[in-house]
Amino acid sequence: SLGAKVSLSGFVGDDKEGQAILEIMDRDGIQKGGVIVDRSRPTCLKTRVIAHSQQVVRIDREELSHPAPALCEGFAAVVDAQIDASRAVILSDYGKGSVSQPVMRKLIEARRQGRIGSGGRPFLVDPHPANYDLYRGISIAKPNRREAEKASGVKITDRQSALKAARTLLELWDAEIMLVTLGEDGLALVNGPKDEGMFLETVAIEVHDVSGAGDTVTALFGAALACGATPEVAGDLANTGAGVVVSEVGTVAIDPEKLKAEIERLAR
Repeated sequence: SLGAKVSLSGFVGDDKEGQAILEIMDRDGIQKGGVIVDRSRPTCLKTRVIAHSQQVVRIDREELSHPAPALCEGFAAVVDAQIDASRAVILSDYGKGSVSQPVMRKLIEARRQGRIGSGGRPFLVDPHPANYDLYRGISIAKPNRREAEKASGVKITDRQSALKAARTLLELWDAEIMLVTLGEDGLALVNGPKDEGMFLETVAIEVHDVSGAGDTVTALFGAALACGATPEVAGDLANTGAGVVVSEVGTVAIDPEKLKAEIERLAR
């Protein structure tokens, strides 16, 4: 929706939900060559119950076991084959099985080879606790408060503890940039081990539904870096976009006009 050309990789089941995803990708012009059909598992399905413009509960139907080893190895090769044709690589880990040791091995080796990394082709990971031990060697990570606390062992109670957690994760995962989302407290950004860090205050007008806010931050931050923005500018854009999507009900994609209008509103 921001105007980027997107190639999506992952698993879907051989079911109507998987077919619906493929049809949406076709409709929106998303390349689907990296999507693999796993006939042994259903497509993950999330059902959100909304009342008075607020999400009350979410019901998930899913199978959390890892795909067969051969599928994981094949998927890793599919991901690796797409790297050099991309300007950014975003790994959004939901702990559903797509992110495996073979996949991470390929991506981390690509960073060592200089094919991906914050200095050229951004490699951004939205982490999940199930795979913390696989992340050493990544380039950029965007954990939320709970994920950062669990991975770093640092309880985040204020700005200083948020920066401490971010710096701990920079070292733990041998990363270059750490962006921690703090909900209503905004974002904490640390650009390298010697950086003092900075905070970006939340800009939401009114919060209706936080679904998709973290994904908006990940997408905008990665897209902005791919276009040559500094981490600070990319973080500001990501924070602004998240403020827009949480003010609407449901998982809403940010588009350039909405983002531009919010930037202009904040500038007044």
